[in-house]
Amino acid sequence: MLVNRKAVDDLRLQELMKPYSRFFKFQEKTGVSYDFHCVMWNAEMSEKDYFFGHLQDSIPDEALYSEIIEEKPKYLAGSKEPFFVEKIDKYGKEKNPHVTVLYGLKNEADYFELRRKLANVKSFEIKLGSFSYFDTNPDYDVCVIQVESPELIKLNKMIRDSFDYENNFPDYKPHMTLAYVKKDVRFKMKAPVGKTFHCTKLQWSHVDGYELELPL
Repeated sequence: MLVNRKAVDDLRLQELMKPYSRFFKFQEKTGVSYDFHCVMWNAEMSEKDYFFGHLQDSIPDEALYSEIIEEKPKYLAGSKEPFFVEKIDKYGKEKNPHVTVLYGLKNEADYFELRRKLANVKSFEIKLGSFSYFDTNPDYDVCVIQVESPELIKLNKMIRDSFDYENNFPDYKPHMTLAYVKKDVRFKMKAPVGKTFHCTKLQWSHVDGYELELPL
């Protein structure tokens, strides 16, 4: 009997996404929405909190490019005055430090085919380099850490060659965004040159903000 693999994958994806239905969508929380899916490497939570959080703390607040899109007051029980106001910033410091492998994937069911392909890929090292800035946006610059990893470059090419995608970045330059800063503002930070991380899995970031694991 012939089996329509795409139809099966579509059904499997629907089942896989059910546990996420209780969460708010990413764009509802941040005002940011995406047109396509993305494959990325995410640092472990402890690394985000301690290592990347420490780096971001070195960035002066006055250097940040900010756009507050929502303010959420927090109240203690029985109090009419908020003890804290959470400000949702569209820019500022990167909320989820990661390295994009490829943005622009069009078909959500490609997750399963990519997962099958990655089963043959061994875990690898990701090495951080120096700081640099992307300055092509007229409103702000992007402070990033350069990333060295031949394996990421190979994965980027494999995914481009295997799946339908769309983006405006023909040259892949692995990096990790730290913050969005005001135009031409620069500051001194100690670069984490040589710091390495062991990559054992990637993440499929759905257009709605859900993340699914892609084990290596």
